[in-house]
Amino acid sequence: MFPPNVEVNVLDNITKKTYTLKAAEGREFRVNQMGDIYRDYGVMPGDEIRFTMVSSNHRKSIYFQVKRYNRVVFDVSAKGCEISNEERLIDFNSENAYVLPIRYTNGRQEARIEFVGKQKKRNDSPIETAFYDLKIDGNSLPNGRYVLDLEKDNTLHPFVKWNFGTTDIDNNLLDACSGFSITSPIRQLSQNSPLQLIYFGTPGSGKSYKVQQSLEEVSEDNVFRTTFHPDSDYASFVGCYKPIVHQGLGRKPLSKAALEAKLKEYKQAYNRDYPLHRFCAAYPEFANLSRDEKKEVLTSAGETDSKFNETYKAFACADELSKSMQNSDITYEFTPQVFTNAYVQAWKKQAEAIEQGKEQAEKVYLVIEEINRGNCAQIFGDLFQLLDRKEDGTSTYKIRADQDLANYLVKELGENHDGIKGGNLRLPANLHILATMNTSDQSLFPMDSAFKRRWDWEYVPIDYSDNVDSGQFLISIGDKKYRWVDFLQKVNARILSATDSEDKQMGNFFIKHSVEEKEFKSKVMFYLWHEVCKDEFHTKNNFFRTLQDNKEEEFSFNQLHEENGTSLLEGFMQYLEVNPIEDKRPQEGAGISNNAEENNAEE
Repeated sequence: MFPPNVEVNVLDNITKKTYTLKAAEGREFRVNQMGDIYRDYGVMPGDEIRFTMVSSNHRKSIYFQVKRYNRVVFDVSAKGCEISNEERLIDFNSENAYVLPIRYTNGRQEARIEFVGKQKKRNDSPIETAFYDLKIDGNSLPNGRYVLDLEKDNTLHPFVKWNFGTTDIDNNLLDACSGFSITSPIRQLSQNSPLQLIYFGTPGSGKSYKVQQSLEEVSEDNVFRTTFHPDSDYASFVGCYKPIVHQGLGRKPLSKAALEAKLKEYKQAYNRDYPLHRFCAAYPEFANLSRDEKKEVLTSAGETDSKFNETYKAFACADELSKSMQNSDITYEFTPQVFTNAYVQAWKKQAEAIEQGKEQAEKVYLVIEEINRGNCAQIFGDLFQLLDRKEDGTSTYKIRADQDLANYLVKELGENHDGIKGGNLRLPANLHILATMNTSDQSLFPMDSAFKRRWDWEYVPIDYSDNVDSGQFLISIGDKKYRWVDFLQKVNARILSATDSEDKQMGNFFIKHSVEEKEFKSKVMFYLWHEVCKDEFHTKNNFFRTLQDNKEEEFSFNQLHEENGTSLLEGFMQYLEVNPIEDKRPQEGAGISNNAEENNAEE
């Protein structure tokens, strides 16, 4: 809808006024030149601007609507909490503490707002900004923006700057779209899951679980899974020629009576030159007989029971074995991999739906875990062109299949099948591709913008609530127990402060169950040390600190495994202001020093 660095006209269907916008290319999605819309419509923080693109084969138009909401926006940073639309809080007065019942992650809670003071947000700011101390049930919020929705029972939730998805379209907008055809298949596609979707978020946020949930009702026959890694390539994703050894006896297996005769022949031919061992190599079906049957064969040839164990020795059989291997046939055949298997299954389901008179074919899913751990440009090759889909869900552009792949598809689908007609590939509408991506690994193999724009993206946030299993996880340190989500909120705020990024934060399912001290150190503390604190050691950003006798001390990961490791961990929890579950009172004198970079952009 908004290609980077391209000017796009958007239309207000009511006033018929046109605005020209341009999307910026950077670390996040951002549309510039929206100041006129903000001013003309009096857009306030918490309001939404909804863009809708309606297109046909000949043209497309983008319409927008401003949706107003009764919301208050909190911007939490190292300086404190900045409040937008504070006049919407009934009886709010900066001179007095303000208490408000809200709904947050753990259900009903109490928000308390107290004025801290005024200061400049930046050195070059012309005016000073009022900052407040915001506490939720006595706890500080992690840095970031939050929306208090006064129309929805004072619900507090993280601020979403932008989001792609479907929305209701009013009749006025539909009336304006004369000449455009909105058909049933399009509605079906938009109401269901996207054709290509990447779930992204921090490690342990539940991305794979989201995929699993979306596929609960899908037959395993229609799900094809793979995991990308640095050695993944086109051949391991699509397929390639591999040598196939066709080894067999070249004859029918001999009966027990025939084996008895052959063993006698070998004894006469080889005498003392290991006839029994040669016989076993030349007639492997002998091994399929029962123990008693084998002994009967040996006895018939004049061998004693003591020779039974000799049948398992193959040292003297190498000569006969090599003769047998010379009769093996080695051919090269195309071996399909996960993409090709999913592609074939999807087209077969299309054909099956047509034969059975169904309106829609069964959906087939290709699931790619850790998509950014592999080199996507190398793995997909020219297949990425297929990811551009038309309104009916099929590929916009066809690509020529390699001859070996084309031959395989002709064999599987048929000569004139749509999936390989003219030697070309195109994705069917029922083939969906789901992927997961850890934000902490995004620098491993960066995706180019041409590849990224062909996907829908869904952020999987960290869930600090008690409504999921992780809300019940406990951390045991010495004789104390701590709630995992309490620790997670505090430490994630530290990670953001130290790295100026959310990429290294931990998700609520970073651990899968309650953990004892040993597992907590080896899994959680090791991650924090290796990914964040190791490079910040002896700097103010290092939060590997403990309170010992009310004194703050820095420590390393190795020190956790020394005799006083438990004491260090307990002091670490105290430093983070994480209370044991038997003592939920807020601690004093251990404030968080947070130097996170402020986000001053207004959306």
